[in-house]
Amino acid sequence: MIHFFKKDLMIPGLFFCMFYACGKDQNHPDCYLIPDPGPCKGSFTKYYFDKTEKKCAPFIWGGCGGVVPFQTFVECNNKCPCGK
Repeated sequence: MIHFFKKDLMIPGLFFCMFYACGKDQNHPDCYLIPDPGPCKGSFTKYYFDKTEKKCAPFIWGGCGGVVPFQTFVECNNKCPCGK
C-alpha cells in the first residue's frame, strides 16, 4: 500500500517541481545574452537560453573570453522562462 501511495505522488510532485523551479526570475539579464565560444580551443559545455525554442540549451565554450550566460543547465533553468 505504501509503495502504491509513493508512486501516485511521484508524477504530480515532479510536475510541481518543474513548474515551480522553472523561470523564477524571468527577467534575468543573462537570459538575453548571446553565447560566444571565445578565441580559445578548449571544449567546455556551458548553457544559454534559446529565445526561439524557449528553453535552455548547451553550447561549447573554448575556455577563455567569449560570453558564457550560464555555467549549468540548472542555473539557466532557474533564471529563464523555460517555455512558459
